[in-house]
Order: sequence, then C-alpha cells, then structure tokens
Amino acid sequence: MATSIPASTPSISVLIKAVTSKYNEIKSDDEKPLDTTEGIFTLKDKYLNAKISDDTLRRLLGLKSGYKSVRKFTLDVLSRYVGYADWEDFNAHNADSEGVQSYINTKNADIVSGKLSIGDRVELSWLPDRKCLLEYLGENKYKVLESINSSTLAESDTLCFSAVTLGEPLKADNLQKGETLYKEVILGKKDGISYAKVLK
Repeated sequence: MATSIPASTPSISVLIKAVTSKYNEIKSDDEKPLDTTEGIFTLKDKYLNAKISDDTLRRLLGLKSGYKSVRKFTLDVLSRYVGYADWEDFNAHNADSEGVQSYINTKNADIVSGKLSIGDRVELSWLPDRKCLLEYLGENKYKVLESINSSTLAESDTLCFSAVTLGEPLKADNLQKGETLYKEVILGKKDGISYAKVLK
C-alpha cells in the first residue's frame, strides 16, 4: 500500500474541508481560527494527539506552498479526527456525491482571476480523476497547458472564468477548441472542483 498520496488527489481537499469544518464547530470561543499559527498549534496539540509537523498542516491548509505528496499516516490521523477509521475509510464513505457535498460547499472563492498575474499557472482537479494545468493570460482568460483524463479540455484550448470555488462546479465560457468556439462549459458538474492551486 502506498505510503504517500499525490497532493492533487481530489479527496484530500474534501478531507481538509471536513477538518476545517469540524475544528470550527468544536473550538472554544478563545481559540484562534485554523488559518492562523495559533489555530494550527491548537489543532495539532489539543485535538490530533499525533506527531504531525506544523509545516505539514500549513501546506495542507494552503498557508504554505511546496509539496507534491502527503504521507498516508497524516491522512489517517486527519481522517480519524473527522470520525473515520482511517484514510481508506474516509474515501469509502465519501465516494458518492452526498458524502462529498456535505463538506465542500463554500461561498468563498478559492481562486480569483482578478488577483492573478499574467503567466501564473493554476492546477485544477475534479472527480473522478480529471486534472488540468492552466496558464493565466489576463482578462479572465486561461490557456490549457496540460489535461489529464478530461474529454472536455485539451492542450492549447483557451477558456474564460472569473473565479474557482472548491466544491462548486466551474462555469467557464468562450471555450476555444481549434476553430470551434463553445459559449459555455462546466467542469465538475456533479461534485464540483475538488482541488485548486495557484502556481507562481
């Protein structure tokens, strides 16, 4: 069995949403939010009862960049925190859309095109195993640099969208595929976008 899991695995983002949700539900009023150093210390020292480094938690929570995989041990610990036996158990119970949607709905955009610089790259994943790498061209427009397991997007396609929100479908427009223009395209129509990261 693998001892590390690729960081772009869609269900890791689902797990992190679940961890954040539970932490916010059970933390006391005087404890800091999870997106702060104090909050990370509280999660690690008070609730997890396991040896996970501060940097690992910062990377998983999106507060620090620079990781390509996550130890299965870490995912097991976080899965137990949200009520599952281990990482496999979490995946088994969240394989359907109902289980996934209960944790990943959010109203806050995770990536906003207007805050990017031309040349920035964006990684996206959605279930079951779709992945793509986009380059920002400016004015909400992106070029597909790499597409894995997607019949919708291909290398060199361009499309436009203003923001990406984890757990919600990505509605894009003006998908240009060669000489053909499609006015609208939806990625992650059923379960939403599971992973989104800006690469500077």
